[in-house]
Amino acid sequence: MKPGPLTYPGLATSGTNHLSGEAPPTSVAAITAFIVVKMEFRDGSDRFTLFMNPTPGKPEPSDGVVKEDLHLELADKLFLYSRGAWSVDEIRLGTIWHDVTPAAEVRAR
Repeated sequence: MKPGPLTYPGLATSGTNHLSGEAPPTSVAAITAFIVVKMEFRDGSDRFTLFMNPTPGKPEPSDGVVKEDLHLELADKLFLYSRGAWSVDEIRLGTIWHDVTPAAEVRAR
């Protein structure tokens, strides 16, 4: 995500910006941000964890922002919204951390 002014990534439900845990990190205009959301569908409350700028190729960090106050029967849509100017250049889906945060390939010369 390439954020514009006043962009605050977060996890929201039905138009709210309620997060359990710390407030969402602030992005800076003209700086590319790498955002990963881990979705865990469980019996009872589901868990969604937001990671800002994790290092590709490294293990999953333990310091994500967590939202776990709802139970979804189905999650078949992705909705991206911002009041500022921004763009998205890639969306990745995977079943394990490495699927969406692979190490950079080193090319032989």
